[in-house]
Amino acid sequence: MAPRDDMLGASVLGRYRMVARLAQGGMGVVYLARAEGAAGFAKPVVVKRVLPGMTGDERMTRLFVREAKILSNMEHPNIVGVTDFGEEDGAHIMVLDYVRAYQLGLWLAFREEQHQLGKGDKLPIEGILHIVIKVLDALEYSHGLTLPDGSPLEIVHSDISPANILVDTDGQVKLLDFGIARMKGEQTRTTDDKSIRGKFSYLPIEALDGSPPTPMTDVYACGVVLYELLAGENPFTGVDETRTLARVISHEPPPVSQVRPGVSPELDAIVARAMSKDRTKRFASAKDFARELRRVQNMPEDEAARALSTLAKVDYAAMPMKAGSSLAELEEAWRNPPAPAPAASEPRLPTAHALPAGSEAPGIAGARPARGRGLLAAVAIGVGLVVVASVGIALYLGRRQEEPKLLVIERTTNASATATTPTDTPGDTASAVPSAPSASPRPSQGKPSKPAPAGDPLSAAFAKNQPDIEACFASKGAAGGTPDVSVRFSIDTEGVVQRAEVAPAEVASSPLGACIAGVARKTRFPAQAAPATFRIPLRARKAP
Repeated sequence: MAPRDDMLGASVLGRYRMVARLAQGGMGVVYLARAEGAAGFAKPVVVKRVLPGMTGDERMTRLFVREAKILSNMEHPNIVGVTDFGEEDGAHIMVLDYVRAYQLGLWLAFREEQHQLGKGDKLPIEGILHIVIKVLDALEYSHGLTLPDGSPLEIVHSDISPANILVDTDGQVKLLDFGIARMKGEQTRTTDDKSIRGKFSYLPIEALDGSPPTPMTDVYACGVVLYELLAGENPFTGVDETRTLARVISHEPPPVSQVRPGVSPELDAIVARAMSKDRTKRFASAKDFARELRRVQNMPEDEAARALSTLAKVDYAAMPMKAGSSLAELEEAWRNPPAPAPAASEPRLPTAHALPAGSEAPGIAGARPARGRGLLAAVAIGVGLVVVASVGIALYLGRRQEEPKLLVIERTTNASATATTPTDTPGDTASAVPSAPSASPRPSQGKPSKPAPAGDPLSAAFAKNQPDIEACFASKGAAGGTPDVSVRFSIDTEGVVQRAEVAPAEVASSPLGACIAGVARKTRFPAQAAPATFRIPLRARKAP
C-alpha cells in the first residue's frame, strides 16, 4: 500500500483543502483541491505547490513565479487560468481552474485503439477542426496581448501539443501549461540561454538552432497537432531523438487524406501549408490559420462543441484509469474531502516520479500517452513545474599533468529532471533541450567540482558515478574527440535501472558508449511512485 500523502486533507493559503494528488514533477506537486468559503461554499480547483526540497532553489522559484505572472495577464475562455497565488511556509502555491477532462493525447490514443479493435470510430473530423480552431483562438489572444499602456506582451506558448490541450465534458477546449512560455523583450536568466524549448516533433525546422520562439512557432505546432489528430500519429516522431530531429529536418509527410478518409482536398491543402518547411509559405498568424479552418468546417461551432461533449462523456467514463483517478472519483474526492493527517504526522511527500505527462498524470507536459493504459486525469495541470532552463552540472575528469583538463558538462533538461512514463515515445521527451553550453566551468586545480544540485535527485544520483564517467571519457573518448552523449534511462519503482541506452548510435556502438552504458546500468536512483523514463545529456570538452 502506498504511504499516505500527509498533505491530503490539509488546507493551504487558509482556503484550499487538498483532496487528491494528481501528479508530481521535478520541482512541484499538483493536487486537486477544494476551495472553501462561507455558508458551505465549495468548488474544485487545482493547486500546484513547489516541493519542500526545492523551496531554497532561487532559480526554480523564479520559474514558478514567472509562470504565475504570465497566466495572470491572460483571461480567455480557451486558456486554463490562474485564480490565486501565494506563499506559505516558504513554499509558493499556484491555484488554477479545474477542468473536467483528460488531456487530448490520451483521448486520441483511446479513440485510435477503439478504432483498431473495431469498437468505434476515430475522433470526428469536424470535432478535430473545432479543437484546433479554439486552440488557435487562444494563441491569437496570447500573441496579441498588451499591457494597459499598450506595449505588446506577445506571449508565445512554446509547447503546443496534444498533452497540453484539454477537451472537457461540456465540449469546451482549454490550452494549458505556459511553464516555458516566452514574452516579447524578456531577458532573464531563465529565458536568454540558447535552449531549444518544446517537443522536437512539434518544432519547425528554424527553431532547432536555439533561436527564441516566436508566434510562428506556435502556429506551426498547431499544424502538426492537426495532422496528428487526423492521422492518429505525429508524422515526425522517430524511435529516438536523433531520428526525430532528422524527420523534422527532412521528412515530408504524405497528404493527410492518404491516411484519413474523408479529408477534403481543401483541408489537405490547409494542413500541408501549416506544416510547410518553408516558413514563408505557412500561415502568417494564428488568426489566418483559424480563418481557413472555419472556411472548410461544415458544422456550426456550437454543434461541434455539443458533439464533442457527448463523445467525451461516453469515452471518459470508459477510458481505463488507475484507481482514484477517474473523473467520477475526482468529483467524489472534492465533494467529500478526506480528513487531514494527524497533527503528530511529519509532512511527507514522495520524491520525483514518473510523470504521466504528464505523467502518469496526463496533463503534465512532455509525455506521449500510453495506449490503453490507466493514467491520472489531466485536469489543468500542464505542469510548468518541469525544469525549463538548463542547470549546469560540471564533473571534473582527472588528467595527466601534461594533458589539458577534460570536463564533462551535464546539463539537466525537462526530460532528465522530470521523468516520464515508461510508454513515452523517445522522440517526444525533450521539452527543453539545450544547445551548445556556454564556456566550460573551470574547477579549482586538483579539486573536482560539485555533483548535481540537491534539487535534481535523478541527475544527482547519476553524478555519483563521477570517477567511472571520468575513466570512460579519459580512456575511451578523448583520443577521437569529445562527442556529445546522452543516456536514456528506464527505471522501476525501486530506482533500479531496467534499461540504459546511449545516444547517438555511433557513440553507442563505440567503446566509449559501451563504457558509459556499463556505468549507467549500475546507477541506483531514488525510489519512484511509478516506473520512469528520462534522459541525462553529457558533453565532454577540453578546458585550457
